Amino acid sequence: MTSRLAEAWRGSSPWFRLARFLLVGAAASLTYLIVAATLHRLLGLDKFVASLLAYGIAIPVSFIGHKKVTFRDGGDWAGQMVRFALLQAVNIAAVLLAVYVTEPLGEIGYWIGLLLGVALMPLTSFLAMHFLIFISHTRPSG
Repeated sequence: MTSRLAEAWRGSSPWFRLARFLLVGAAASLTYLIVAATLHRLLGLDKFVASLLAYGIAIPVSFIGHKKVTFRDGGDWAGQMVRFALLQAVNIAAVLLAVYVTEPLGEIGYWIGLLLGVALMPLTSFLAMHFLIFISHTRPSG
């Protein structure tokens, strides 16, 4: 049974691909949190600077993880990196826009904007990665 589960995990099932996506996302998020906390708490960097640097370090973790684990894609690294960077820029802009739009609601609006970003970003990211970024013919179908 274990070998069947391992085979399914490595397969092209959309459900297992989604599970791998969530696992890689958790790893990238954990990288972000550890690096940001370390830079701020242990090295004394400003919270914004620490957060920005940590995000910059987490992006390659996310890219490589999704390329190799989630989508198991062997395609063009350069083109995929450019599309992935654009997706990250769109994600950041979307969260900032959500926070800006909900700003008139005060402090609660800030949290609503952040939660909207957290809720929508994984869904849009998964779809963009599946259909626009990791679209090589070298990945398993499914």
